[in-house]
Amino acid sequence: IRPGQEHLLSSVIRHVLGGLLRVLSAGAGAPRVLIATPSGERHELGALCAAVLAASAGVGVIYLGADLPADEVAEAAARSPPAVP
Repeated sequence: IRPGQEHLLSSVIRHVLGGLLRVLSAGAGAPRVLIATPSGERHELGALCAAVLAASAGVGVIYLGADLPADEVAEAAARSPPAVP
């Protein structure tokens, strides 16, 4: 497939997974997990799949997205600590 087709398909998949993640909200008191990809990694479909799987198991997901510097991930974790054992 051509790069434009790949980007279109990735965009559709990202949209579907994002929609699922919004629908699968965990209840109060559920364990939480923070998910992001590191700086320089723009491919996020694997991270989104992991987020949807965690959410479908009742885990609260804090999804930060792709290409995030480590200090930003650490700041987000400090402000809303993940609590997955």
